[in-house]
Amino acid sequence: MGLDPDGWYRLDCSDPADPRIVEYGDEDRDDEAPLTLDDAIQELLALEEAG
Repeated sequence: MGLDPDGWYRLDCSDPADPRIVEYGDEDRDDEAPLTLDDAIQELLALEEAG
């Protein structure tokens, strides 16, 4: 299953050793702002570089 480039996403850092991009769901609404796929990829890459 691929990620929809027009969808909304967030980073799941529940496992700090393996952060991943997940779809932004209704339960996430209060948690953090949704990211575009490109923004989510950039944040994931930044986390991997920092880690």
